[in-house]
Amino acid sequence: MSADSPRPPPSTLITLPQILSALSSLESEEAELSNSLSALLADQEPILDSLTRLQTLLPRIEELHVDAFTLSNKVSATARTAERVGGRVRALDEEMRRVREANDRIQQVIELKVGSY
Repeated sequence: MSADSPRPPPSTLITLPQILSALSSLESEEAELSNSLSALLADQEPILDSLTRLQTLLPRIEELHVDAFTLSNKVSATARTAERVGGRVRALDEEMRRVREANDRIQQVIELKVGSY
């Protein structure tokens, strides 16, 4: 009998061939279940090994997370400093441009005065 067909209750088995057939069916089903269980356990072993390896990596991953956080803070601080410095350099460039323009005007005034004498 297969596992899909209903198994007669043991109390209805009367003859030796019926009992032996039911016993054989149960033994076959037990063997199938045992093989299935063994396959499941074998399939589970690589997963457990991988999980164990991942758990051993967890402290290093946590260290890397802390390092990445620290580095991110340093980079952010450096970027803010660079932005402030860049802003001041742009302001200084603007002042230098104004000084050059003023110098050019002074030179023109001097040339006009020298030329008028």
